Amino acid sequence: MPTSKDIEKIATRFANQYNIDLQAIRKDTSTLQALVAAPSIDSKAITESCYTYTGSGADVPNLEGPNSTQVSIDSRLSSRLVEVNLDEASKYAQTCGQLRDQYGALAKQRNDTRYKGEEFVRLDEVHSLEIDAGLYKLPWQEAADEGAGLDAAIQQTEIQTSIPGDMLSAPKGAKKYGGILTDPIVNQNVEANTFITKNTANSSKEQVGTSALFSWNYRSSIELATWLQAQALAHSTLSQLTAKSTTVRRREEFLRKDEGFKLQRASISRNLAWRQIAEHCRPGSPLNYDERLRAIKAQYEVVLDLLVERARVLSTGAKESYGIDLPLPDLPAGSVLDNLSVWLVKLGDALAKVKRTQSLAVLQVLVEVPKPPGPAGGSLDVAVTVDASTLHGQGLLLRGINFEYQGSSGTPLSLAVIPPAAARVLGGSDPLRFGRVCLVAPGLDIRPQFSDQLWNGTPFGEWKINGKVPSVGIDSLIMYLWAIT
Repeated sequence: MPTSKDIEKIATRFANQYNIDLQAIRKDTSTLQALVAAPSIDSKAITESCYTYTGSGADVPNLEGPNSTQVSIDSRLSSRLVEVNLDEASKYAQTCGQLRDQYGALAKQRNDTRYKGEEFVRLDEVHSLEIDAGLYKLPWQEAADEGAGLDAAIQQTEIQTSIPGDMLSAPKGAKKYGGILTDPIVNQNVEANTFITKNTANSSKEQVGTSALFSWNYRSSIELATWLQAQALAHSTLSQLTAKSTTVRRREEFLRKDEGFKLQRASISRNLAWRQIAEHCRPGSPLNYDERLRAIKAQYEVVLDLLVERARVLSTGAKESYGIDLPLPDLPAGSVLDNLSVWLVKLGDALAKVKRTQSLAVLQVLVEVPKPPGPAGGSLDVAVTVDASTLHGQGLLLRGINFEYQGSSGTPLSLAVIPPAAARVLGGSDPLRFGRVCLVAPGLDIRPQFSDQLWNGTPFGEWKINGKVPSVGIDSLIMYLWAIT
């Protein structure tokens, strides 16, 4: 079990982790201690003065801060890759939604832990005052007081029982009433009163004496019965009090032991509760909800930045490439994800409608290949200018490029092609390398290459083609351009 020093360390760590002011709580406890020590309890003062610390500032941090939209755009992102950016933005939005759900679930657990922890700290302080005030001593003290009262009652009841006994028995000691209800003394008293009555009568003395004798015998019998009844009642009361005293003493004996039992039970519950609290603030613990909450918030902020970044690029690219004029919505803190999610749905819908009006075409550009001067072949270095008249169309957006050659050679060619600057997604002068340019074959399903580098670029401009060709067998190159109209 944790020691007092261990508990103090746990309390301090938990308070720092979950923003609990231990000093304020202990100040409230000291105020309570002073108020309950007063002769009379002021309930209003206890309510108002013993709960001054309200835990302000301990709420769960908002997931989105005021700087959630202040994101710079990476130069490696191209506004032309509208579909790629939209797909990435949608995935980031979905990830943000999942993180927000996790954050909400953890926030509830964190709040439950934080406020139940504060409740336990507060009640633990109050419980200490209750123990000092005699919470666990009170039951056996009450039983002891009750037992003492019963002992005194038994003592007095025994006296009540002994009085009729002394009156009914032979005279003993100096008690004036001893033996006064014995037959000889009762008969003597009857005879004396009969004599007095008979001799004070003026006439019919014998008759008066006989009546008086009967009357005094009758009265003595009633008095004797009354005292016998009193004695029986006293014996009954004494039996009840003795039985109750035995029960109370037995209860007192147990309650004295129960003080220790209750203290131990309370100590076990208290120490285990502190162990549980320690787990809630142990670094790396799966139950350290505050720590996990901060980690999810940090992850959410990173993904939200990526989402905002893609959205800003999308807003520009959708207008430039497809003529979709859909400005970004307002992004106040707390509504960034919700507003962007709605905006992405609208943008996806607008893009789908635009694509229904587009068609994909494969366009050909014939490139003449000069004959090498020597039998060993030579280098190919040609420039082809492509314009609207070459492709018989305007406003074309590239989707890829590939090559075939015409001739009698059966050897594939390798080409390095530098497209116009406006054709490439991110510009640059590095060539596009084709390692296997084959002879034209009607049955060959040729596919576009370098779509990611040419997407939504313009095919118009100068295309520089370099490579090495044999001396014979290569008549011309066919450059295929995939473009949407």
